[in-house]
Amino acid sequence: YCSNDSVLLVDNSSVAPGRLVKLEIFWDYNGDQTIKSEVDNPVPGATYGHKYPEFFAPATKTYVVRIVSYSGITCQSFSEQVVTLKATPDVEFPTVAPVCANASSLQLQANTLNMTGGTGVYTGIGTTSSGLFSPGVAGQGNFAINYSYTGTNACTNSKTQTITVYPVPTINAGPDRFVLEGGTATINTTATGNGLTYLWTPATYLNSPTVAKPVVAPQADITYTVVVISADGCSATDQVQVSLLKSLVIPNVFSPNGDGINDKWEVKYLESYPGATVEIYNRYGQKVFQSIGYATPWDGTYKGNQVPAGTYYYIINPKNGRHQLAGYVDIIR
Repeated sequence: YCSNDSVLLVDNSSVAPGRLVKLEIFWDYNGDQTIKSEVDNPVPGATYGHKYPEFFAPATKTYVVRIVSYSGITCQSFSEQVVTLKATPDVEFPTVAPVCANASSLQLQANTLNMTGGTGVYTGIGTTSSGLFSPGVAGQGNFAINYSYTGTNACTNSKTQTITVYPVPTINAGPDRFVLEGGTATINTTATGNGLTYLWTPATYLNSPTVAKPVVAPQADITYTVVVISADGCSATDQVQVSLLKSLVIPNVFSPNGDGINDKWEVKYLESYPGATVEIYNRYGQKVFQSIGYATPWDGTYKGNQVPAGTYYYIINPKNGRHQLAGYVDIIR
C-alpha cells in the first residue's frame, strides 16, 4: 500500500457452533491502540478499511494490525498482520498567474520534493502531457490543470491548479483617412474589451493620444499605431494611415517635345487623391485623354500620336472632399 491508500481488511473470522457478536480491529496495535474499529454482530467475509496519515518520509512505515473476534463476553480470538506503507510523492505545483489569451505558451513547473526518477504527467484543457500550456488553445476562462506523479515505488500523488485566461480586447483603427490640407478628421476606431485604455503613437497632430477616437489635423502624411489595454492587462494593436491631400498645383502650359523639360502635364499632388478622374478635350470637344487616378501624367499624345500644339481643356474631379476643377492647358512644341 501507499500512504495515501486505504488499507482494506477482510474478516474471515468464524465460530461453530454459535455466532460472532463483536469485532475489534486495532490498526496500530504496537503504537496507538486507541485507533481502532468496533463492529457489533459482524458479518463473516465483510471488508473493513482504514486510512493512515499520509507521509512523504521515511520511505516506508509498518503497522501491526490486530483483529479480535468475540463469540461471547469473554470468548475471543485474535489474528495479527503487518502492514507496510510506502511514502507518497510530495507534489509541489506552484500557483500560475493569470495570462492573456494571446500570450505565448508557458511551461508549467510542478515537481516532487521527496523523490526522483518517477514519471509526471499533466492533464487539462490546453495542456500537453509535459506541461506546456497554450492560452490560445485553451481560450478564455478558468482551467483546472492536474499534475500526477508516479514514483519508482509505484505510489502516485497529484495536485491541481486553476489557470485563468483573460480575453484579449479587439481593436480596429478604421479605414485609412485622407484629409484636405488645413482640415481635420476623426479616426473612427472600434474596440471591445473590459475597462479599455488607449495610447496612440506618435501623438503628432492629434488632439489627444489617449482617447478612442482622436481628431487629427495633419500637416504631412503619417501612420499611427494604437494600443488598447484591458483592465486585465491584455492588449491589442492596430495601425491607420492618414494622408494629407494638398491643394493641387495645375500648370497651364507644357512642351512635350522630348527635350526632358516639361514633357508631361504634371499636376502636383493629384496622384495622392485616390479615385480622382481627369478628362482632357481638344477645342472641338473630342476627348483626347482620360484616367482614373493620375499615376501616369498626360504626355500630349492621343492613341499613340502627338496632338497638335494648341489649347486643350481639362476637367479634374479630385473627389475626397474637393470640388471639381476645370480650365485649360496649352501645348507648345
